[in-house]
Formats: sequence, C-alpha cells, structure tokens
Amino acid sequence: MRANVVTPGWTQAEHTMERGATDLAPLLDATPVGRLSGPDDVDQAVRFLLGDGARQITGADLVVDGGRTCRAPTPC
Repeated sequence: MRANVVTPGWTQAEHTMERGATDLAPLLDATPVGRLSGPDDVDQAVRFLLGDGARQITGADLVVDGGRTCRAPTPC
C-alpha cells in the first residue's frame, strides 16, 4: 500500500485571480518559476503518484508550488 500527499501552493483559480495583478505580484515575486500553479499542475502530480513510475514511492509529500517553499524561510 502506498500513502503519499500532494501539497499545492498558491493555485490559479477563480478566487485567487479575483485578487488582481497588484495583490498577486508579491506571490509571483516569491515564486522562483514566476507563476502560480494551475489545476493541471496539481493534477499531473497526483497522476504521477498514482502511476507505475511512482510504485516505489510511499510516505512522500510532493510539493507543487513552483519552488516557493524553498525560498522561505531558508533556501533548500
């Protein structure tokens, strides 16, 4: 049995996009890839963990946040 977690960061969705470009600028500046994750990014992470390519992975937390977690409070 496998047990894994996908932890999304700020994800592009209707409620986040309503914040507007001014409010999102600090989030984008703090994200190394320079964009919010989309629902498809999270979907692909889940599909990977469910697939045969991840059959030896268990107990993992796959963070889908464009590298933001690695920047604060200390770089990875």
